[in-house]
Amino acid sequence: MNKFNKGEWSEIYAKLKILCEPKVSIGDENLNPTKEYLKILKVFFTSTFGNCWYKTNTNGRVEIQIDRPIFVKISNDDISQIFQQIQNSKGPSFAIAKANDLIKKMHIHKIKTNSHTKGDVRLIFMLSSSNLINDEEFSIKSGMGSDPSLLNAAKTTNFTYLLKNNISEYQNINSIDSHSKIRDRLQRIISKADIEYSYNDSFIFENNLRMLDSFLPEIVSRILLKFFLTGQRKISKLVSMIDTKFERINLSTAQIEFKIKKLLNAIALGMVPGIEWDGKKIGGGCLFIKRTGELVGYTLYNEDIFNELLFNLSYLDTASTSRHNFGSIYKNKNNKQEFKLNFYLRLKI
Repeated sequence: MNKFNKGEWSEIYAKLKILCEPKVSIGDENLNPTKEYLKILKVFFTSTFGNCWYKTNTNGRVEIQIDRPIFVKISNDDISQIFQQIQNSKGPSFAIAKANDLIKKMHIHKIKTNSHTKGDVRLIFMLSSSNLINDEEFSIKSGMGSDPSLLNAAKTTNFTYLLKNNISEYQNINSIDSHSKIRDRLQRIISKADIEYSYNDSFIFENNLRMLDSFLPEIVSRILLKFFLTGQRKISKLVSMIDTKFERINLSTAQIEFKIKKLLNAIALGMVPGIEWDGKKIGGGCLFIKRTGELVGYTLYNEDIFNELLFNLSYLDTASTSRHNFGSIYKNKNNKQEFKLNFYLRLKI
C-alpha cells in the first residue's frame, strides 16, 4: 500500500479531483476564483499499460485510453474522503485506503512525474474563452498541509556577505543562541563593521539569477538583510522597505518589484538553484489547492495576474542554520571575515 506525505498526497488528490470534476476555475491575484475556467479534457499518467491519457466522460466515468478502454468511476464522495484523510492524518507519511483503491482500479503505475520533467501534472485543456486545445504541464502548490515551499532552502541558496573590517570578538557573536539568533548576530555585526554582498554559494544559482536580470543577486541580498534584521517576512513588504538611495541600487521600487515578480514566476515554473537554467518554463502554469480543497488555476495567458498572486503570497522563512551552514562569521582563504544568509521562500495559501 502506498504511503506518502501530505504534499505528495495533495498532488494525487488534485489529479483525481480534476478527473472527477474536469473544470478548474481561473483565479485572481488573491487566489479567489473568477468566472473563467480551464476545461480539462485529459490527464496524463504512467499506467501499468504504459504512458497513456485518462479522460473523463460525460457520465462521470474515467476512461483509460488504451486499445481496449477501461472505465473507472470516481465520485465526489471519493474525493471528499481523500481530502478529509489528507487533512486529518498525522506523521511524515501515511496511507489513504480510498486513494490506494482508486490507484489500483485505475492501473496507475507511477504516481510521481519523471525527474526530467518540470511540471507535476500534464493536461490537455481548453480555456473557457477559447476553442484552442492545449497540451501542457502544470506545477501544483498545496495549502492542505504546512505552507508549501516556493524555493527550497539549501546550501545552494546561501548568499555570502563580506565584512569590510574583521571583528575581533566574532566568536562571541557566533555564540549568541537566542530565539532570534540570526537577527541578534547580524545586528551586532553591523554595529561593528560595514558588510556588502559578495557572492552566491552556488555559481549556477547566481548565473540563473543574472540570466533573469543582472541586478537580481544584489536585490535579493538586500531583501535578505531586511528580512533577518527586521523580522518582516512578506516579500511585498520587504521590497517596499529597500531604500534605493541608501542601498546604492540605482533602481526605483517599481523596478525592483518588477524584477522580483520575474524571479518568483521563474521559480514557480521550473527554475531551481542547483541546475543550470535554460530559460524555459512550465508551459501550462500552476494549480493551487486551497485549504478548503478547492482547485484554482493560473495559465501563462493571464501571467500578470499570476505574478501578482505570487508577489502577494510569497514570504521568507528561516531554515536550519546547521543543515544549511549559514548564520556564523568565519574567515575565508584571504583571512577576511564573511557571513552567510539563506534564501528560503514559502507561499501563504
